[in-house]
Amino acid sequence: MDVTKNYFKSHHITYHTDSEEGATYVNSIGELNDAKGNRGWIYTVDGQQPTQSADEIATHDKSVIQWVYTDYSN
Repeated sequence: MDVTKNYFKSHHITYHTDSEEGATYVNSIGELNDAKGNRGWIYTVDGQQPTQSADEIATHDKSVIQWVYTDYSN
């Protein structure tokens, strides 16, 4: 999460986080936000979607963190 927050801040990207059961997650980036389970943000680390929450990922040996917006409402 620290890497993500620093990237968003340095690129002037608005975002909001929330937490559920102690795990922090991104619920909006710019104008795109999570909505009723139909769409929202997932993230990949080095091309894989981790099973841990974003705030538990160690980044010292990772190359790429990517946020992907999904829309299942159609």
